[in-house]
Amino acid sequence: MTAPAATETLPILPGEVDAGASPKACLLTGRLTGRRYQQLVKSAPQDIRESIDTVERNRAVQLQYLRILAYAVPSIPFALIYHELMQLFIIVPLCMISLNALCIPLVRSVPWFRGLNAALFVMDIIITEAFVWQLGLVTTHSIFFLPLIIMAMVVFLPTRTAGALTFAMTATHLTLIVLQGMGLLPLGPMLRQSGLDAGIIREIVTQKDVLLSSFIFSSALLPGTFFGTYWLFKLLRQREYELARSNALIRRYVPHQLADQLEAGELPDTSAHERKKLVIFFSDIQGFTQAADQLEAEEFSRILNEYLQEMTAIASVHGGTIDKFIGDAILIFFGAPKATSDQDHALRCVRMAVDMQKRVGELNDKWFNEGIQVPFRVRMGINAGVATVGSFGSTGRMDYTAIGNQVNLASRLQTHCEPGKILLSHAAWALVKDHLPCIEKGEIQVKGIHYPVRTYEVAG
Repeated sequence: MTAPAATETLPILPGEVDAGASPKACLLTGRLTGRRYQQLVKSAPQDIRESIDTVERNRAVQLQYLRILAYAVPSIPFALIYHELMQLFIIVPLCMISLNALCIPLVRSVPWFRGLNAALFVMDIIITEAFVWQLGLVTTHSIFFLPLIIMAMVVFLPTRTAGALTFAMTATHLTLIVLQGMGLLPLGPMLRQSGLDAGIIREIVTQKDVLLSSFIFSSALLPGTFFGTYWLFKLLRQREYELARSNALIRRYVPHQLADQLEAGELPDTSAHERKKLVIFFSDIQGFTQAADQLEAEEFSRILNEYLQEMTAIASVHGGTIDKFIGDAILIFFGAPKATSDQDHALRCVRMAVDMQKRVGELNDKWFNEGIQVPFRVRMGINAGVATVGSFGSTGRMDYTAIGNQVNLASRLQTHCEPGKILLSHAAWALVKDHLPCIEKGEIQVKGIHYPVRTYEVAG
């Protein structure tokens, strides 16, 4: 496999602004800065932003568990070494462990989880610097604790926020060193209470050359840690952005239920097919060809895409698996890849169809006010029955779909349906009759079915 050319770009999705260069071009040229990354995310479509938010939210939840571990583990040896101060070493970590545990549900749910995460980092910095002052061993603490906090901030916070907190922590730490070196800041009460402020320990923490070396070392180490981690982590952010774009593209071409399984790593067996009881929906626009002839191609494409987008949104709300679009026709089924009960599938399917017809009426009013006189009148057929569902196709291209006579019957019901109405088979009607009013419409004879099919129309 050859390396990609420097001019290779990723496709720009609808609603996404190129802003001068594609994400991959930014990666190849090393120009994916924090600001550039934020611009890409803000200009991306909603589904990409939601995917990135999910990744960052999951990472923030993981950080909460790391914080709990970080406060719990060091407190044990400190309490054993400085047993005179055991009560303090227990209370502070216990309070922080409890606080971080209480914040886990908030990080999982609130939209402002990034701000909450930043506030927790501020508390981490304050507590760490307080212990630096209490113990006086500024060099040891700057080596082991502060760079870890900086690296965590770069990974878990937006770049600007991480940079601002790094600057504040560096300034605080250097000020602490200067004040200790000038004798303006006494050693912490913990040192005095434990007696460690006497003798050689006191000489080390107040010795000028030690404090000067700590100042120089910290002023180089802390900003260096930030920039080094930032340049490494920006590659990960690029990968996350590309993954979010890939997920968005997948969801445009496969049912979202199947996309969820792909994202979770639950890859279905492409060679397996199941016989399942499904509720199948088929819709078609009456006079679609005539409507296409009366409108300009660009205008008709816009209207058709708007119609399909609205129908897709309604199907997603009700949990339907969108099988395919066939021009203006839509095939949707309930019961695979995830199933509940036959009655639940049927009720959700019929309620979806009712919502679709209502939305079509609203769209017709909207288009009429825009100067378009050709209304969309949609016929809808719903059937319940056993069909074969799974992935069909070749090794290079697969379709997750349902096939069988029951699928064909849903299509035939649609052709016998009056425009603007919803026609049910007897099997579908039997599942919803106790919950939704229907009108018997008699029997029809359809191609491919060797017996009359009793039909019902959804009332209202």
